[in-house]
Amino acid sequence: MDINSFSKEIDPKINSRGKEYFQCDAVKDLEQITSVKWSACVEGSETYSVDVIINKNKIIDWSCDCPYDWGPMCKHVAAVLYAIQKQSETAPAKVKHPARQKRRKNQRRAGEGYFRKNGFCSAQKFCTGTCFG
Repeated sequence: MDINSFSKEIDPKINSRGKEYFQCDAVKDLEQITSVKWSACVEGSETYSVDVIINKNKIIDWSCDCPYDWGPMCKHVAAVLYAIQKQSETAPAKVKHPARQKRRKNQRRAGEGYFRKNGFCSAQKFCTGTCFG
């Protein structure tokens, strides 16, 4: 599966929900850990950790610690793929040193709960309610 066309190859519902999570800024702490490995957190009803392996624009593997098991890819992975796609378009990523990765499941920064609590995306538009649930 190619990073530039993955949205055409996954379940339309997963694609739609993943894109909404991405647009609502639910993808946090996106990091390129190595030349092929990416890592991020996705905030939803809980915060989930997502890892993706991409080599020469080909999505090789992915994992998410959410409980979804009704298909090969969850909305959290789709959201991270959209974020990787955007970051790759705007600027080359800087590879992070794995020892510096201190992110833990459910870790939050101050103020992040505001948008979820008040039903707004970080872009200040009203969410449909599926952004964080």
